[in-house]
Amino acid sequence: MAVASPPFRSYHYLWPRRFGAPGTGLRVRVPFGRGVRRGVVLGTGAPPEGVELKAVLDVLDAAPLLDAARRKWLARVGRYWLAPPAQLWQAALSWAQCLDARAFEVRDRAALSAFDAGLGAAFARARSRVLSGLWRAGVADAAWRVQRAVAAGLLAETLPEPPALPEPVAAPERLTDEQEAALARIRDAFGRFRVFALSGPTGSGKTAVYLAAAREAAARGLQTLVLLPEIALVPQWLACARGALGDRVAPWHSGMDARARLGVLGRAGELALLAGARSALFAPLPRIGLVVVDEEHDPAFKQQQAPGIHAREAAILLAEALGVPVVLGSATPSAEMLRLVEEGGAEPLRLSRRFAAHPAPAIEVVDMRGVEGPVSDALLEALREARDTGAQALLFLNRRAWAPALQCRACGETPACPHCTCTLALHRRARALRCHVCGFSMPAPTFCPACGEEALAPLGAGSERLEDELRAQLPGLRLARLDRDVITSHGRLARLLDRFARGELDALVGTQMLVQGHHFPEVGLVAVVNAELGLGLPDFRAAERWWQQITQVMGRTGRGNRPGRVLVQTRRPEAPWIRALGARDYQEVMREELAARKALGFPPYGRSVRVVFAAREKGEAERAAAALARAVRRRLPEAVRLAGPQPCPRERVQGRWRFELVLRDPTRRVLPWRLAPLLADAPPPSVQRHVDVDPVDWM
Repeated sequence: MAVASPPFRSYHYLWPRRFGAPGTGLRVRVPFGRGVRRGVVLGTGAPPEGVELKAVLDVLDAAPLLDAARRKWLARVGRYWLAPPAQLWQAALSWAQCLDARAFEVRDRAALSAFDAGLGAAFARARSRVLSGLWRAGVADAAWRVQRAVAAGLLAETLPEPPALPEPVAAPERLTDEQEAALARIRDAFGRFRVFALSGPTGSGKTAVYLAAAREAAARGLQTLVLLPEIALVPQWLACARGALGDRVAPWHSGMDARARLGVLGRAGELALLAGARSALFAPLPRIGLVVVDEEHDPAFKQQQAPGIHAREAAILLAEALGVPVVLGSATPSAEMLRLVEEGGAEPLRLSRRFAAHPAPAIEVVDMRGVEGPVSDALLEALREARDTGAQALLFLNRRAWAPALQCRACGETPACPHCTCTLALHRRARALRCHVCGFSMPAPTFCPACGEEALAPLGAGSERLEDELRAQLPGLRLARLDRDVITSHGRLARLLDRFARGELDALVGTQMLVQGHHFPEVGLVAVVNAELGLGLPDFRAAERWWQQITQVMGRTGRGNRPGRVLVQTRRPEAPWIRALGARDYQEVMREELAARKALGFPPYGRSVRVVFAAREKGEAERAAAALARAVRRRLPEAVRLAGPQPCPRERVQGRWRFELVLRDPTRRVLPWRLAPLLADAPPPSVQRHVDVDPVDWM
């Protein structure tokens, strides 16, 4: 039994005969410690000797929620990402907790009481019509008993209404020749596994190809699963999908409450398309015939917490398990997708032209040397011109807060987080210094805590400062900020994007939330406020991500009938990577990047695994890392390169010291699979261990 509770191990339980035969993948409720936990049946076998087993309390489902093909897929996912079964099943079926909110109506009260007196009595109490309410009322095996009553026709589930859909956006009347050619290749692959890599500049009509393919799938009685990197993109995507497929579309993501998910589940068999973020990968869509991963390059597809799955790679494995085509789309393809095409694992589909009436905008580089603050005269003038002509603007600064740090001009002291290896960012409106890693906050000091001088000054600029300075210098500009400090819920984000789409705002200032896939046809100006940010990180992917972000944000302008304009502010205007903007194709740049990585055996040509140990005592983390390092050196081939134990780039997080091992396998034949036996022995309870296969965050 995989029990959804740390330390995520498997346990033996007795299976009461009244529940029938145990089935792999069935969800259950079991006693665990002093409480009750959910679990998943992994199989049957002889219990260990001398152990008194506890009995399963309830069986939550009439049949496993994942069919045989998906259970095999999940096992393969677990083997690759080195995920313990309990942890993996918890992630895969986290959505199923919404089933606790199922409500039932009694069809025949007398017959129900005769069939099951206890259940009949429980349903006589008004508050016990919901499954979770029956458990609270003391009906320990309520789910199993309800299933029997439903099968006997004595109870009926009452389904809530599905969530409201956005207004439809009309689909294009006809596709271009390039789009038709791409659609034909996808159509020919229905019914078999095939990977397609769909690329093209921003605004070239990739979404139209996805939706045309989804229409073709629906005509064959098949369903399309669409994965998006962020929840914020789901409403816009569904508006387009509704224009192409009518009301047979639905969202699926962690921002939905239990009733909304139940509303989708109630009509899952009728849907033509389901769109959502990472968690949609596990959605119970019964007839998937096509999988789409839009913006496949986006690092948000990689889960940072355990089990650390990458949704793009898991989607490919799912499509293979189901025998259906998968389309990976992006204007800035990832190195992984480009390698897949290079080695014949994916068929390239290329759209070469933008749909907009105007060509891609020219790029104007603004020299910020000698300029105080984040706003240049050129940017102010461009914003005035955009406002006067009715155009909207997006200003991209990938840094939160008013300033990333304070520094004393007298002694050089920079206030740092007491729990993490990082400086505290200044949030001026809140009059606070905050840690963007652990959330620690303190009032912003007036005097230096080290020397006592009144000499603290902000270093650098963040999105809050950019917003404040624009408001001060352009008081009539209707402006809003889009970052995690102001966007604290999915609803708030949706309302802000809707206001911008309706033309109620002249400009948006934001972080990388601005970059991802938004379509605003009235945007005539895009400004990259500090173009150097992101290139100096200790990460071999830094250059790739920088090109992706800059290319994506520049593609937000000139998408409608307005011509686009791009301003790039930088204090390094002569740098080769600045001069290359607009002059070199993204894929040309990436070909050079891939050649360098291939020579070094770096991903995507090699595989990497990062193992991080964290503990309150520094020595404990280091010793645990050293023990695994010794095992790696003894038991893995010399082809596996090992770095560490070494302090993590961010050595301390939330009061825990962190040491890491980084394993690289240029052959791609050893890692991650042969590392699994070495991880069988858990570190001491005082040490946390996180295994990250194919890491994207090296901090």
